[in-house]
Amino acid sequence: FICADGYISETNNRIVIALNSRDKDILERILIETKSTSLPVQVIKDGGFIHTKIALCSKKLVSEVVNKGLRQGKSLTMTGEVINHVPEDLIRHFLRGYFDGDGCMTLGVRYSSGVKYLIQIVGTLPFLQETFCKYFPTTCKIHAYKSCNMHCYKLSSKANVLRFLDYLYADSNISLNRKH
Repeated sequence: FICADGYISETNNRIVIALNSRDKDILERILIETKSTSLPVQVIKDGGFIHTKIALCSKKLVSEVVNKGLRQGKSLTMTGEVINHVPEDLIRHFLRGYFDGDGCMTLGVRYSSGVKYLIQIVGTLPFLQETFCKYFPTTCKIHAYKSCNMHCYKLSSKANVLRFLDYLYADSNISLNRKH
C-alpha cells in the first residue's frame, strides 16, 4: 500500500499515507497491524475535500523501505526491484496493497455496447512488467499515457477480472473495504 499511496520522507524519517476520508478504515487497520505508536488517523480539510492521513515516524522503517527500492518520488521512478524483496507467499498481498492504492475496477456496468468488466492499475512500465504482468499475465497490452511517464496494466474480460479479484482478496485480512 505504501508503494502506491505512501510518501516517503528520508529527511524526516517518516512515511505518510493520505487518502480520501471514505477510506479511513484502512489507515486505522495499518496503524493496528504495524503496532504504531504514531499519531492516530488525522482528518484534513482542504477546500471542499476531506482527507485522512497517517504518518509512520521511524528511522528504521524508512531505512528498510529505502533499502528495498522505495524512495521519495517513487511514483515516477519505481522499478520492479521492490518485488524481489517480497517473500513468494506474500506476493498476492503485496499486489493487493498496490491495487488498493493505484488500481480501479468496473464491475458489470451496462453500456450501449454491452456489460463492462475492467481492472486498471497505474504505475511505471518496469514496475508493472515485473509485478502484475509477471504474476497475473494477460493478453491486454500495457497502455502508455501521453501526458506523463506512467503506464496502465489492464484486464478486461469478466473471467479474468473475477479471477484476479479472487486471487487478490481470497482470505485477505487487510484491504480497502470498498474494493474488497
